[in-house]
Amino acid sequence: MNRSLAALGGLFFTAVLFAQEPTTTPMQALASPTNLRSAVALQDDGDGLLALGWDYRARITAQGLHYTPALGTAAASTQHLALSLVDVRRGETIGFLPQERPAATIVSERRAVIAHGPITERFFVTPAGIELSLAFAQPLPGRGDLVARYRLDTSLTAAPALADGLSFLLAEVGGVSIGGVTGLDAAGARVRGSLQLVGDCVEMRLPAAFVDAAQYPLVLDPLVGTQFLASVTPSSYSQSDVAYDVSGDCYLVVYRKALSNVSMEIRGNFLNSAGVPFGSLLAIAGASWLDSPKVADLNQRDTFVVGYLQASSLFASAELRARTVAAGINILGGVLIVDSPVTAVDIAGDNTTSGDAALFVYAKDAGAGNSTVELARATVGGFAATPVFTGRNNVQVPNAPVTDVAISKSNPSTSPYELAWVANDDLFTRTALRDGSVPGTSFGVDNAVRGLERGLVDVDGDGSTFLVAYQYDPAASGDSEIWLALLETDTLGAQVFYGYVPVDTAVGTKQMQPSIAWCGYKYLVLYSSQLLQGAYNFDLKGSERDLGGTACGPSFTLQGVNSSLTRSIEFQPAIASKRSGGAASEEALITFTEADDAPPFASDLVASRYRTLGPGGAITLHGTNCGVPGTIGANGLAAIGNTDFRITLSGALPTAVPFLLWSLPGGESTCGPCSLSNTISAVFILPSGGTASYAFPIPCSHASYLGITLQTQWALLGTGQNPCPNFPGLGLSFTQRLRFTLAF
Repeated sequence: MNRSLAALGGLFFTAVLFAQEPTTTPMQALASPTNLRSAVALQDDGDGLLALGWDYRARITAQGLHYTPALGTAAASTQHLALSLVDVRRGETIGFLPQERPAATIVSERRAVIAHGPITERFFVTPAGIELSLAFAQPLPGRGDLVARYRLDTSLTAAPALADGLSFLLAEVGGVSIGGVTGLDAAGARVRGSLQLVGDCVEMRLPAAFVDAAQYPLVLDPLVGTQFLASVTPSSYSQSDVAYDVSGDCYLVVYRKALSNVSMEIRGNFLNSAGVPFGSLLAIAGASWLDSPKVADLNQRDTFVVGYLQASSLFASAELRARTVAAGINILGGVLIVDSPVTAVDIAGDNTTSGDAALFVYAKDAGAGNSTVELARATVGGFAATPVFTGRNNVQVPNAPVTDVAISKSNPSTSPYELAWVANDDLFTRTALRDGSVPGTSFGVDNAVRGLERGLVDVDGDGSTFLVAYQYDPAASGDSEIWLALLETDTLGAQVFYGYVPVDTAVGTKQMQPSIAWCGYKYLVLYSSQLLQGAYNFDLKGSERDLGGTACGPSFTLQGVNSSLTRSIEFQPAIASKRSGGAASEEALITFTEADDAPPFASDLVASRYRTLGPGGAITLHGTNCGVPGTIGANGLAAIGNTDFRITLSGALPTAVPFLLWSLPGGESTCGPCSLSNTISAVFILPSGGTASYAFPIPCSHASYLGITLQTQWALLGTGQNPCPNFPGLGLSFTQRLRFTLAF
């Protein structure tokens, strides 16, 4: 028979009591975070070029640069600053006057130029802004300072001149800065120039002495970038979601970017399997108002499907739209309008090898404060093809607004999806099939029995067992907590509810915005946790859970890209396991927003690679084989949560009869050339052709055994040899002793 750690636990009770405190925690399963603000884009855009950076959007045309800072929702209207070359002078002599305006062309991944004969305007796209420069192939006529004049057109107000540049600002929000001018010649000589506003022109100046002595080509080089003041809100950079594609072996992160309160974009970043960004920024959608970007993968099509809400303003009804993105390539499909008016959405893709459909669960505004929950299905006919609507089904008609909806992502090929939503402060679930049908009925998981279910909800599962993560507000305290609801379901839509599991019930603070993903072996639950009551300081916390909701060790806090005390707003987490893309992998990618809690409230979109299992404990071999026993080994990591851990035997005689001996380290004895364990338990294992395997699952419920070291050894009868004379006539051989320590 096979027995797990639970069965063997009593034998090792004394050892567990004296086991060392754990030296590892689940945090070791997290890779160093990546800041996604470094991504940029430069691409053709009709009659000009489009340039994107974390804090701006720009167009480069024959007329020059049109720069739009992403000032966030604190800006009531969209601001701009445009620069167009007027002329270049030496002293009073006009050395260059544009007669024609040639088109801007892309010369490399980040660089564009406008060729004006002897002068080339160059635009280098950087995360901080557009580096605008003029390259002079030869000296211009005249004497005196070299002055390039650009006509300025801006919606912003000029601020008092700085020592090293100019600023144009929207009061109390931010604006655009033009950095100091630098001159650089072919020999590497460098000089600081000057910058000033004269009428409606910006004059960029290099001193005459430097220009006279310069070796050509000569470059004049300022930077145009976004500047922030005190009222920028981190919500301007928010609402990230992420999905994984197996064939492309990449993630797509999507998020909302607010240029102003009336101009927004849905953008995307590709990351490789290791969580490293690649490619350029994706401009997926742009409109006056955008919200709730969600992304799912269709492995069969090597295509991501992005869903989002779009409206003409914050106060207008929103359409649910969908657009495809090629996995790993900047190719976008057409747009499908799924339904309207919609107030909340989530999306899942069919991750099977034949799957070509995405499912959208959403809250549809029915008027008079009521909403319905709907499930729509759209197919994708080919690589990055435009989604095609194939139908919808009503999930529930609650007589109240629906605050959030969710659909499970990590569904094996034959399993159903689980839907979850919050309506009238109650939590509901229902089963959905891959064809978009919703068999069975809605199930009230938590109908205000204990308090109020508010805020966000998320759900995931292994195909039959699902965990719903949700925010729960105790009616009396005003706090908010994170809880899990455990469900099982089948393809007929039947649901069985197994109860509630608390994740974080800290008194006096708010826990909110839960996200959950089944990553294989374990669930990962993330949420934003308030540090002090009433303060706008939140950490991002995580908790690993098994299929039954049992915690796999203590909760932990995720580190962002800046761990200083002032960088203390971490919120809106999202998780994509590779299983959600159809891969048999324990890995996932986490994204969240991190921002300062003090002016200028700078924020970052952070991505961190995650693995369900940590490195596990040490696995070592001791002693030597005696006789002809074969080889002892271990399959996988000795890690809490590894339910696939096994002790293996290979290379034994097919006729031998194996027993697995269990012991604690120490007290070994010798018998001839054999080194024998101080055996506490022996287990017969049925062999197969000279091999054997003993399943030794290490579930999260056994985290109390963390740090214990166990020892195993195979004893084989009938090997034809008797190296140990204490067992005459048995043909008994022994393998080396294998020790393993349980760790995260």
